[in-house]
Amino acid sequence: MSARYIPSMVRADGTFCVIAKFKTAEEAAALHDPVTDWCKQWVANHQHWQRTAEEINIDKNGPWDYFAIFHGPPYVIKAEDRELWVRLDARVYSYWWRDWFAPMMVGLKSAFPTLKADGKLSFDCDEV
Repeated sequence: MSARYIPSMVRADGTFCVIAKFKTAEEAAALHDPVTDWCKQWVANHQHWQRTAEEINIDKNGPWDYFAIFHGPPYVIKAEDRELWVRLDARVYSYWWRDWFAPMMVGLKSAFPTLKADGKLSFDCDEV
């Protein structure tokens, strides 16, 4: 892949991370373990993604494997006061990372209504 097509969020080794930052309606610490467990279960239920090449305009049919792109399930890196941050680490840059991440975050917000819908994203892997 040409360097001009690699987004700035990608580190020199090809990896990247995304952090979803949520405000909460309750103490975030109370959500740490339930959110962690939910993320693990979501990945277990959605590890393989069957899409056809025509659906996403590429040359390869699925199934796609979550772990081919990501190191593991998202995990909580901050649960303080009324802030909850969830981080997802990627092994390699893939244009399709959003197609895993977006439905995961929609499901998370649905499962935990105390998460404010205005979650912000950060790609600063050193941020804590």
